[in-house]
Amino acid sequence: MCTRKTLVVQLSCEEENFTTKLLYFSQYMKMARMISWMQRFVYNSLHCSKKMRGELTLEEVQEAEGKLFRCIQKECFQNEGAKVLEKMQTFKDDKGTIRIRTKLLHGDETNEFKFPVVLPGKHTIVRMSIMNTVQYNMQVQEF
Repeated sequence: MCTRKTLVVQLSCEEENFTTKLLYFSQYMKMARMISWMQRFVYNSLHCSKKMRGELTLEEVQEAEGKLFRCIQKECFQNEGAKVLEKMQTFKDDKGTIRIRTKLLHGDETNEFKFPVVLPGKHTIVRMSIMNTVQYNMQVQEF
């Protein structure tokens, strides 16, 4: 008599966040520039008649940083993170970035200074951004 062999397969899928895929890059600016290139690719794919060419502009890199911050906020401030935000005076700007209201409302500073972006301090990409800023400021002071 012939017996059949049984095969048991167990598969578990875990959804990986976009920001964890970006940890492939060891430097924050490389990460921001890669997001800029991806955005340009999408733009050029949708607008065949007026393609953007050449080097990345400052505006493109800043827009990519904003998108990266929004991804981090979406990832970290869901569920339990939303409870932390309820205790602060936060609001969403016109691009959907969560910002905090400060007492500098009537000052002469820019809106980025008066209303800083809310980011989790323990996130790896946030720490990379801080280190990038510190290293840049150290290089500027040397001259």
